[in-house]
Amino acid sequence: MPFAIEIPIDLAKLTASPFKSDLFALNNWQAATLMVQCSAPASAGRWVLKVVPTADTSIPGQQLIAVDFPATPARVASASAEIAHKWGYVEQEQAVAGAALEKVTVYVR
Repeated sequence: MPFAIEIPIDLAKLTASPFKSDLFALNNWQAATLMVQCSAPASAGRWVLKVVPTADTSIPGQQLIAVDFPATPARVASASAEIAHKWGYVEQEQAVAGAALEKVTVYVR
C-alpha cells in the first residue's frame, strides 16, 4: 500500500468567506484524495480541490477534484485524481445541507 499523508483542512476558514483553505504543497506527490465527512447524512454540498502554479490563492485555481454530496443522503463522500501540480487549496462552493460539516481532509500519496 502506498504511503499517504493526511492534510487536515481548517473548517473555520473553509466555511467563512472567501470559503478557501490555506495553500498546501502538492509537489513530490503523485495522487490526491479529497474526503468530506458530515455529522449526519447530507443531501447537498460541494467542495473542490483546486491547483495553482504559484503560492497565491488570489489566482483562481484549476479544479482538479470535486466532491458533491448526492441526492441520496450520505455521511462521507470522496474523490481522487493524479496530480502534477505544485500548490493546492480546497474551496467550498456549496454549503452542506441537512448536517454539520465534521471533517475535510486531503490525502496525498
